[in-house]
Amino acid sequence: MPEEAKVAAASPSHLKDAHRRLALEIAQGLSATLGRDFFRSVVRHMAAACHADYAYLAELSEGPRNAVRTVAVYGKQSDLRDFEQPLAATPVERVLEDGFFACRRHTEQNFPSDTFLQSFAVEGYAGIRLSDSAGQPLGILAIASRQRLTDIRLVRSLLETFAPRAAAELEQKRADDARRENLERYRAFIANNSDAMWRIEFSEPIPLSLGEDEQIDRIYRLGYIAECNDAFARLAGFERAEQMLGTSIDSFVPRTNEQFVGELRAAIRSGFRSGTVQFTPLDPEGRPLYRLRTHVGIVENGALLRIWITTRDITRLRRAELSLAASERRFREVLEGVQLPAIILDLQGTITFANRCFLGLAQRTREDLTSLGWLSGIIPAEESTIWKSILQPGRSVQEATTHFEGAIVRPDGPHHVVEWSTIGLRDPQEGLGAIAAIGRDATRERALEMEIRQAQKLDSIGRLATGLAHDFNNLLTVIAGRTTELLRQTSESHPHRSGLAEIEDAAKLCTSITGQLLAFGRKQHLNPEFIVLNTVIASAEPLIRGFTGAAIELHFDLQPSLWRTYADPAQILRALANLVTNARDAMPNGGTLTIATANLVVQAQDPEHPALKPGNYVRLSVADSGVGLSEEAKLHVFEPFFTTKAAGKGTGFGLATVYGIVTQSGGQILVCSEPGKGTTFEIVLPAASPSPAA
Repeated sequence: MPEEAKVAAASPSHLKDAHRRLALEIAQGLSATLGRDFFRSVVRHMAAACHADYAYLAELSEGPRNAVRTVAVYGKQSDLRDFEQPLAATPVERVLEDGFFACRRHTEQNFPSDTFLQSFAVEGYAGIRLSDSAGQPLGILAIASRQRLTDIRLVRSLLETFAPRAAAELEQKRADDARRENLERYRAFIANNSDAMWRIEFSEPIPLSLGEDEQIDRIYRLGYIAECNDAFARLAGFERAEQMLGTSIDSFVPRTNEQFVGELRAAIRSGFRSGTVQFTPLDPEGRPLYRLRTHVGIVENGALLRIWITTRDITRLRRAELSLAASERRFREVLEGVQLPAIILDLQGTITFANRCFLGLAQRTREDLTSLGWLSGIIPAEESTIWKSILQPGRSVQEATTHFEGAIVRPDGPHHVVEWSTIGLRDPQEGLGAIAAIGRDATRERALEMEIRQAQKLDSIGRLATGLAHDFNNLLTVIAGRTTELLRQTSESHPHRSGLAEIEDAAKLCTSITGQLLAFGRKQHLNPEFIVLNTVIASAEPLIRGFTGAAIELHFDLQPSLWRTYADPAQILRALANLVTNARDAMPNGGTLTIATANLVVQAQDPEHPALKPGNYVRLSVADSGVGLSEEAKLHVFEPFFTTKAAGKGTGFGLATVYGIVTQSGGQILVCSEPGKGTTFEIVLPAASPSPAA
């Protein structure tokens, strides 16, 4: 009778004894095997003992894949290769879920998606789960047969008998694989690292209780290079890491290397915790090399066992940084040195650089710029749209390059007109990172252009007025002469006597108007002399007070030691009277009138007096707190017949006459006014040379 039939026909107790003897025989065959030899042997023995065509031991794949991969496969008829098998809809999935699973027959039909079962026409199948010491699934041990399984109890008994040993060997394999992979990764990391890496071992541990000098002495005496990579070998002047192994520390970094010894002292004081230092050796050409050295000591039981040291060569990076810093420094030095206002703005409008010329123009300190934003304190609000479009993120460097005219807001005094040229500065990603702007102060130029246009216009009007005055004067001479002659020939009782008197009065008034036209056209006769304006004003004070009346508060601010000027005192007094009268009419409800004098030194390119040559001048100003003038009115204020007064309240000749007197005297008259903030007229006359004080 065959052995299987004998086992099947035996009693339960006999079955247990037979199973035990069979397991013992298999165990004896496996006792001397380990690792993969055990895996190959156990599947072969299991297939033979269970009369199966196939047996395999598989482990769960690591990672996200839901599968098992065989570590040993046995086939009775052929030499099978390892394979990977998905878990879904397979008997393996049932084994892992239930711990043990067996299918006596029709296994292939029950699991049609299992490629292993289909490939080998498996009829019977049984498997047991293998778990690690923590109870977590590791894999399975399974047998498969082309025939149905006749003795499930035998199969299960054998699988359960050898599952613990198989699980232990599989857990050990996994641990060995993990250690091997870690070692391979570690060696690959060391070998392929571009940083120089080296490990110092000691022939005996170095107690940390020793003094610093003693520890350093033992490090040099007992230490040797136990491991390094090719990058370290090249740094030391060798080709391969193997050439460095076993060499003493002193052969690479001698005891005389004060910096390395200093690093060792620092490491000793820190308890050999990780530390990084930069050092700069010289290359053969004497140029500095830039390197970072990191060291960490391995300490156990109060003694130093080994030191790991990594040296990173950052020469290219450091030289690039130094080159970039030097380039930026030169760029800023150029901007600082140019005699033009220059700034650098980031894309948020923060001022990251401003040269001295800009600070002087804006009347700001560098501390001011840290608290002020370009868009909220330096430029007029109406210009913010222009600058925001230039600073807009996402624009190209080329789009940020533009030229336009803007203004600078100063804490006191008028805005300054600036012609800006902007260029985009690249960020590390080659996009727009910042804006550099170089300006040109065009304030004096624009003021001079306006003064020239105004002067040209007034000059044209003056020539016209002068021509008309001369022609009209010729006619008035005839009219006045004939009227005077007729009046002599006419008795007091003659009916036409009053009409002739009116004609004579009108002719005299017309003569006064032609005189004003000639004054505006700078064609009147002057009698200049050396005068001091303070004296002229003092002599006219009663007249001035008579003009202003009690409702206006009059102030005099006359500078002592005022310089002399060369002018016609009568005409200056006439100009002053016109300005006072004009100020009085601008304050119908009363106010304050201030008459002031001062010495004035005009420098080259003075923005407040662009039309004046550099030199010494005397200034006379008349300031009122009246209604003020609009921008349009200021453009025409010195033109003949122009007036802001109501009809019948003025002829429009007062300021035109003042303009003519001042310009004919070689001076300049300026007006500063805003609606509701009063008006100041400033007369500037050349100081006499030499200019002794009054």
